[in-house]
Formats: sequence, structure tokens, C-alpha cells
Amino acid sequence: GHTYEQILQFYYPGAELKSFTVSAPKNPIKPLPLPTGEYVEAVTAFEVNFRTEPNTDCEIITLLKKGTLVKVYSRNNGWAFAVYNNTAGYLYDAYLSYDPTASQSPEATAAPTPTQTPTPKPTQSASPTISLTGSPTIPPVVSPTPTPDMSNVKFEFAKGITNSEVNFRTKPTTSGSVVIQKLAASTEVNILGFCGDWYYVLYNNRTGFVSSQYVKVTSQGSMGIKEVPPTLTLIATSTTAIVNMRHAPSTNAPLIRKLAMGDKLTVYLVQDGWCLVKQGDEYGYVYADYVRLA
Repeated sequence: GHTYEQILQFYYPGAELKSFTVSAPKNPIKPLPLPTGEYVEAVTAFEVNFRTEPNTDCEIITLLKKGTLVKVYSRNNGWAFAVYNNTAGYLYDAYLSYDPTASQSPEATAAPTPTQTPTPKPTQSASPTISLTGSPTIPPVVSPTPTPDMSNVKFEFAKGITNSEVNFRTKPTTSGSVVIQKLAASTEVNILGFCGDWYYVLYNNRTGFVSSQYVKVTSQGSMGIKEVPPTLTLIATSTTAIVNMRHAPSTNAPLIRKLAMGDKLTVYLVQDGWCLVKQGDEYGYVYADYVRLA
């Protein structure tokens, strides 16, 4: 027999063999202790990062694909503490669906073997008594809600103007939120949605919340003002594939532009499977499955 060095020298004459020492990384990710106690199952509604801490500045453990099943042990400040593949970590709670049956395919089970049952012998019975009183109730015919035609929609923000000096906050509450800045009276803001008695607004390239009692709505925009969750974070991210950017959250809405894989964009809102984004100097909607979130 020959050693592997002799075999390599035969096939690669003149080659120099060297040994390398592989060392562990200097700062390996330290696994979090696995939680115990009660949990609920949830499924990722979008592609999302699984992190070591509840913030976007920490290490990423792994990227969870859409439809990944996790066990959630606690939810706080917009983050879920969960376990995936026997590893504990954090992910955005807004990107979880707490109805796993909606996204998970059931496991295949063998069809039960039918058992033969004897054919019953007919027996004579008295004729049933039919009551002719009253009229049968006929259920109303329910027509499906038609898909709105958005083929002529052009994107426009809903707009408002402050009627007094007001705080522009990180959360829709006066306690536990940070004041980003004070907005002077007569300041115009773009309204992205509402949460209780607060408007989620875009002002000076920042998103936050303003008490609705200090804002007068001047325009409903192209899509109106819809309810949004209280935990929203502006995300600077990129596309994961070639995707269309549209004037409205619909595949029949006019095309603004086609984005390449890896194009940078800013996400302001994720709703009904679509992202409201800014790409370059333009605003529009991109299908959420093709955006790297969290």
C-alpha cells in the first residue's frame, strides 16, 4: 500500500504539502439557556432573523424561512423569545402567526382500513309525520367580496397637519416611549396608519407615533388609513430576488419599477403580505416574501 502523501506526489509531482491548524472563532455565539414551562407554537409568516438578543444590533443565530415552526415562551416589546431546533433566541413577534395550522402541512397518515359491516335488513316502519306549518328558512346567497381594481391607482401618502405643538414618539403611549422630537404646530406629516388614539407617521425620514387629537387629517391618500400594530420598526434591508415595486399592495396595481436581487430599500410597514417601502426617491409596495425582514 501507499501513503496518501505518496499518492498525491504521484498525481501532483512537485506539489508541496502543508499542514494547517484550524482554531475556533474568537467570539463564538454563546447559546442561550433553554427555557422551561409553558409555550405556544407559532409559524414564521415571513423570512426573519433569529437573534441572540431582542434587538437588531446583536448576533444572528440563523435565518428562519417562511413557514418555520417555533415554540414561543414569552413576548415583550415587539420581540418573541422562542426555541427553534433546540436553540433559544429572539425574533420579531410581528412576523409570527399564532395559528400554525394555517401554514403547516399536516403530517401524512395512513388511510384507515375500512371494515366490512353487514348489510342491514330492511324493516317496515311507520310513515313519518310531515309538518306543513311554517315555511322552510332559505339561507341568503352570499356573494364573494370582489377584488378591488387597483390598475389605475397612483401611490399617495395620507397626510395630516398638526394643530398644536406635539411630541413625536417611538411608541403609541406616553409612558415607556422616547420622544424623538417635538413637532411644531402646522407641521405636515405623512400618515401610515393608526393605532388606537395614535397615528403612525413618517416625518423627516423617521417613523413614529403622534397623538391623533393633535393631528388634522387633510388627505386619505391612495390607500386610506388602516390600523397598524403598536410595535413597528423602520427596517433598512434589501430584496432577496427580482421583484416588482407597485403603486398599491396588489399584483394588478401599476408597476413603479422592477427591483433587482439585493437592491437596498427601507421598510416602513408590513401588512397583508406586502411591505410599504422607499427605494431611491420613490415609495411603493413590494411583496414581503421577497424582502429580507428583521
